[in-house]
Amino acid sequence: MEPGGRRQQQQRRLQGPRQEAAEYYRGHRVPQRMEEALNALFPQRPADLYGELANYFSKFSKAPVICKLVGRKVLDGVGQPTLEVEIYCTVKNYEKRICSTVMSSHSQIPENALPETTEADEKEINDSVNTAVEWVNESLNMMLRDLKPTDQSKVDKMLGEYFTKKVEEKKEIQKQEEGEAEATLALTSCTPSATALPGEKKAAKPGKKVAVAERMIPPAEPVESVLCGSLAIGGTSLAIAKAGATISRIPLYLHIALLKRNQNSPKEISLPLPMVTLLNCEKFSPAKLKLVKEVMIIPAVHLSLKQGIERVLDIQKEMMRLLEPPGKAVQ
Repeated sequence: MEPGGRRQQQQRRLQGPRQEAAEYYRGHRVPQRMEEALNALFPQRPADLYGELANYFSKFSKAPVICKLVGRKVLDGVGQPTLEVEIYCTVKNYEKRICSTVMSSHSQIPENALPETTEADEKEINDSVNTAVEWVNESLNMMLRDLKPTDQSKVDKMLGEYFTKKVEEKKEIQKQEEGEAEATLALTSCTPSATALPGEKKAAKPGKKVAVAERMIPPAEPVESVLCGSLAIGGTSLAIAKAGATISRIPLYLHIALLKRNQNSPKEISLPLPMVTLLNCEKFSPAKLKLVKEVMIIPAVHLSLKQGIERVLDIQKEMMRLLEPPGKAVQ
């Protein structure tokens, strides 16, 4: 074959990929935007030309999306196991770790708890954290993949639906267990135990004091049951909110405020009112203080945060002065 024929054949072979590449870049407006970038940067003549080009084209890159959630069991500040959630996003075609957050467990073990109670509470906390880690690494990881971390409302809606589904599953399991227990009791024959008839009470002697029935303090309300593993819902929601704030390059509190105000930047942000504990009485407290569980104070609304804290400190000092025994100075 002559050299001219080989050259033509090679050109025909390369013509197809060249045409496809040209159509691909034109479809993404690359030549047009490249020309705009060069025209905009030439008058500036930046020292780092490629850095400025990267900044210019980064405006046209796709928004980061969630690619992976990682849940792990860690220890909190008091040494109790809790959940940590890490968020990984696809940023400019690369997987990148955005942030992590730690969600404290809802259950806290009292210092003066009995060994049996402590062991049961520790088992409950460990089971809840282990279930939460499983949810994050499996179900939630698949469910939230390819979502934008800035779309908090959609994420929270999906998390709420997932939580509702788990609650319904737990109710179904409880119904089945109750039905099995009732069936077992029906099959088991119970023989009534003989009870001795109470004898006649002796008449009270004249002049003898009769014991007055003590007024019983009503028992505390039963503790509301918490779904095992529900720690994953709050931890994941908080982690994604933090990731959205990190990607938007704004503080977390402002990101949450923008979610509430439909992306309209608030003119001013007020801190929530502090609630300060003045007295926290244990069951070993002296005298009638054992009847008081906790005394809290909330500063007035019109006070600033600094003024409210100062007012609370003054009240606390005065209360401590009144409670201290005579002759003992309050520091």
